[in-house]
Amino acid sequence: MSDSLYNALRKELRPADRNNISVEEVSHMLAENQNSFVIYYLAEFKNIVHQLEEKYPHLNSRDDKVAYAHVIVTFYVLANITAPQKYWYSQLIGNAKGVDSLKGLLINNYMNFAILYSQQNKPDSAMEILQNAVDITDTDTSLANLKFYVWLASVPIYRSLQLYPQAIDFANRCLSFYGNTNPGPDRVYLDLQLGKAGIFNLMYAAGKNPAFADSSETLVKKVMATPGIDSGFWFQQCYRMIAQLQYGKGNYKEAEKFYGIALQPRYAKEGCYGYSGLYKTNLYYNFSRIKQGISSGITAVLDIKVPPDDYFSLQELNRVLSEYYDSKGDYRNAYRYYKAYKNYFDSLNILGQRGRVFEAEQKYAVAQKEKQIVKLQNQSLHAKSTRNKLVMGGLVVVVLMGSALMLLYMRSKRQKLLRAAERQALSDELYAMEQQMEQERLLQRREREKAMTEQRKSISKDMHDEVSSSLAALRFFITDVKQRAADKETKALLLDIEEEATHVYEHSRNFMHKLNANANENYNVATLLSNLSFRFNKEASLQVVVNTDDYPVTNRFSPQQHAEMYRVIKEAVANSMKHSGSSIIYIKLHEIDKHCFFEIADNGKGITNQRHDEGIGLITISQRVALLQGEVSIGTGGTGTKITGRFPLEQ
Repeated sequence: MSDSLYNALRKELRPADRNNISVEEVSHMLAENQNSFVIYYLAEFKNIVHQLEEKYPHLNSRDDKVAYAHVIVTFYVLANITAPQKYWYSQLIGNAKGVDSLKGLLINNYMNFAILYSQQNKPDSAMEILQNAVDITDTDTSLANLKFYVWLASVPIYRSLQLYPQAIDFANRCLSFYGNTNPGPDRVYLDLQLGKAGIFNLMYAAGKNPAFADSSETLVKKVMATPGIDSGFWFQQCYRMIAQLQYGKGNYKEAEKFYGIALQPRYAKEGCYGYSGLYKTNLYYNFSRIKQGISSGITAVLDIKVPPDDYFSLQELNRVLSEYYDSKGDYRNAYRYYKAYKNYFDSLNILGQRGRVFEAEQKYAVAQKEKQIVKLQNQSLHAKSTRNKLVMGGLVVVVLMGSALMLLYMRSKRQKLLRAAERQALSDELYAMEQQMEQERLLQRREREKAMTEQRKSISKDMHDEVSSSLAALRFFITDVKQRAADKETKALLLDIEEEATHVYEHSRNFMHKLNANANENYNVATLLSNLSFRFNKEASLQVVVNTDDYPVTNRFSPQQHAEMYRVIKEAVANSMKHSGSSIIYIKLHEIDKHCFFEIADNGKGITNQRHDEGIGLITISQRVALLQGEVSIGTGGTGTKITGRFPLEQ
């Protein structure tokens, strides 16, 4: 890259290495500069792009190939070099097909490719390519916004096919995106308005319908009155449209005037012309002069180079020259230019016929599609009718089968209910027997424990009355003998006997106390509560919280109350652990008005479908409290189970 080009680029667009410019850097250069800049440095850009073309065959990644082809074709478009564009459009489209993330790029290049064919007088090929973009936007709803650009590309293509009403229709579709508001100096919006004006000019020239001329004038005035236009480009375009309309009307003096305004140096200075805009304006300016008999226009016209693919301009050029030489009596030149005029006229007529054939094919395709839709609708209606008949028949069969099944089900259900009632009766009978047996076991156990307690008390009393008194008498006797003994050896022996008798006496008293204590302390509620609180503390998965009076009410329990409450608490805690799934159990014992009030509650799931073992446990709790002349209530719900009760304390 030369110093001249490097310095002409903005700092952010300058490559990191002038000798090795990446495809991304070239892309930014082309995107951020106008085609006039590219054309000014055409030789250098050609060299840069040529290096990319040499690398292209060695690329393996599809993404790389798409990026390179996109940059290369962009350069050729900006440089107005048409020959290589077809190849690079084909490469770009071929590599972008089938990639969802590249659908937008693919549609854009289908449109550009179609416009290229349109400019080369191959509108049928252009429409075939553009149809690919239409198919993508029709099938992918996420790309619906790109329909605007597809319609935009359709305008010049239908214009080149001389299908002017269709071109106007697509232009109106694009303008509908703007709604009823005037977007101001929006380039695409103004291009569409002037594009419509140009098409109306062509329609007027073909049929001399004044409505088309009025429409063209209205659009041009609308563009010229758009707020915010400060560029000479739009005024130059408007003057060209006015001149074109006047030329079509045969007002050649007016046409010369407005073409002359459009050719003023200030517009050229502002860069208002593309290449085609400049030569066409010059060409028709001189056509207008020739039509007025100004012969100097002939020399100017013959010096203008008209591109070979601009059939409209070449047709008009040869028609004007033929008429001029015919008026001057130069029939040889008149005939020569007339033949050339007829050739271009026939070519354009063929293009028009292609357009009409294309339109007929489109209408035929639409008609066939509508016919197919009607056929499918009829088939669908027939299928629906058949399906409805089958459904109705099926419904009748289903109703009959349903009725039969319902009768069978009701009979089966009745039998099940009878069997369930029998099972329930047997279950209730067994349950009652279990309750009775459990009550009998409790009574038997209570009688055994009472008998054992009485027996222990009797043994303790007998030992106290017989053994203890005998041992006390023996001690006194030994003491008396010891005091009377004369020799030391006998005294020492009696002293040992006295000590041994004392030991036996103390052991027997301790044994009697323990025996009597065991009769009363087999079941101690205070000890149970302490053990539960210690075993199930805050660190355990199940916590037991005990709450009693400062002076424990358990100190006033009789042995029977200790025994029954001991079993009540154990049964309640065991039931909660087995069935409720709780995380905490509260146990409260308090004395109020010489009664013991107790509460055992958990935060589990409560009693749902009560099992026999759980039900027996709760009944046993009620029976034990009843033995203490007390009462108990059991509540359950979604917040857990609560057992509350009370019984009188002994005086």
